[in-house]
Amino acid sequence: MLPLILAIALLWALIWWARRRSGRKIARGRGRRNSSGFKQAIQASRPTSVRVPGKLRRDLIRIAGNAQVAERLVSNLRAKHPDRPENWYWEKAIFDLERDRHY
Repeated sequence: MLPLILAIALLWALIWWARRRSGRKIARGRGRRNSSGFKQAIQASRPTSVRVPGKLRRDLIRIAGNAQVAERLVSNLRAKHPDRPENWYWEKAIFDLERDRHY
């Protein structure tokens, strides 16, 4: 009985190692997506100039330090969360900075 259990465990470990080495991971849950073309297609279809309320933009630039840092934070959030409204990115960036800086 013990040799059978060891053989099954060894077989499972070899399959796990082979999948990990080849880079094919099984995506579980609905939040994960492949990083190849799906996110890029969503980003390409998104309009580049979306109106954001001036107060959100000013607040984020004030907290971040300059406009380039603020835009970079928002673009990183767009890449991580492609299905959110534009205001959400700016509010989330403000929230993250305030949280990280203990305001």
